[in-house]
Amino acid sequence: MRIARLDLTRYGRFSDYQLDFGSAAPGGSDFHIVYGLNETGKSTAAAAILDLLFGIEKQSAYGAAKGRLSVPNWHPYNAMRIGARLELGERAYEVARLKRDKNSLVDANDRPLDEAILTAELGGADRETFHMMFSLDDESLERGGEAILASHGDLGQLLFSASAGLAEISGRLESLRKKADEFYRPRASTSELAELKRELEALSHERKEADTLAPAYAELVRQRDAARDAHAAAVKSLSERRARGDEIQRQLGALSHLAALHEAERPYAPLEALPAPPEGWRDEVQLLQAEAIRLSVRREDAERAIR
Repeated sequence: MRIARLDLTRYGRFSDYQLDFGSAAPGGSDFHIVYGLNETGKSTAAAAILDLLFGIEKQSAYGAAKGRLSVPNWHPYNAMRIGARLELGERAYEVARLKRDKNSLVDANDRPLDEAILTAELGGADRETFHMMFSLDDESLERGGEAILASHGDLGQLLFSASAGLAEISGRLESLRKKADEFYRPRASTSELAELKRELEALSHERKEADTLAPAYAELVRQRDAARDAHAAAVKSLSERRARGDEIQRQLGALSHLAALHEAERPYAPLEALPAPPEGWRDEVQLLQAEAIRLSVRREDAERAIR
């Protein structure tokens, strides 16, 4: 995923403001720094990226609830809008995020978009994970300090591993030696490996007792094959139903243009009573036009001859 442009259309104190990062230069650097004085909107832009990808929060700090327009130039919740041009794989999308309970992701024409176009690119990351991995600031680092030291969460594990480095290698080696000794000791009957061997022998004995006879096995194979065929048929049926659902969705989308089509056809309504032209009339018209030209030339020649 690449953000080619971020539109702070109505977000926080911003109105119709764009951060345009341009097109990526093939083979070149695509690293951008957004800088500015304190309280100029850098944190607002970072929050807008989170809200664009995961939805504007219910109690957003970058808008005003109904009847609470106390901050100058603060947009009401129902007017908040963040836009962007997103490059997802080989395609570019013009998207916008509105403050709604559902269908908040829309295209440039305010038609709802499937959230899957974003979730597929985010690799399953939720808002909190994305924030901790890609939207770090002083406050979040301070707030997450204890979690980092305790190696809690994805970020904690990453930073703790990097900070521990070689200083912890002796302790880690000692821990590994202890685990290895617990797992196996020569001539010991209480090691973990010895216990696992006893469990394996018990399981082998159970397997021998539970061996299925050939006729029963054949029946199980038949049932398995039947279940596999039923599954394949169900998958095919599901695919057909999804294709039909997509077709119906496209037809529903075309309904918005139906009124315009009827209006465009209105001037031609009187022509519906005319008989249908014969088959091949286009070719006949061309022949008649050529014949008309030929007769016109003959008439002119005859008129000149009479004079």
